[in-house]
Amino acid sequence: MTYMRLTPSRTPASLEEEVNRLFSRPFRPAILAARPTAAWLPPVNVHESPEAYTVEMDLPGVNPKDVKVRLIEDRLTIQGERPAPAEQPEGSRTHRIERPSGKFERVFTLPAPVEAGAVKAAYKDGVLEVRVPKAPAARPQDIEIEVR
Repeated sequence: MTYMRLTPSRTPASLEEEVNRLFSRPFRPAILAARPTAAWLPPVNVHESPEAYTVEMDLPGVNPKDVKVRLIEDRLTIQGERPAPAEQPEGSRTHRIERPSGKFERVFTLPAPVEAGAVKAAYKDGVLEVRVPKAPAARPQDIEIEVR
């Protein structure tokens, strides 16, 4: 936990800015924050259709060659790394750094059996899309009612 020292010289505006800064960071459970392989967590959308699960992950500035997608049983793991910003020329100053860099890892446990051999991953415009088809037995099936 980061502690903030309050000094009487702070103005209400700067205190408000500090509170806004604290609450603008995404919530991360302590167990994820403590993982040495997770310097940042890219945002994701996870969708489910009757046929498949789809994971869309925002990875701007990440080379697709630096991303690894792995499926082991019901666990989909996406890991990679975004490089640190380039060094600035001598004499320049950085005023703000908000774009995280470093290693990341996201793990998703899928609730139904999937077809491991049919998983597809595509990268376009900084978004990674992973489509994991459900196993035929896990897909909903309409059962025709027999009239006697």
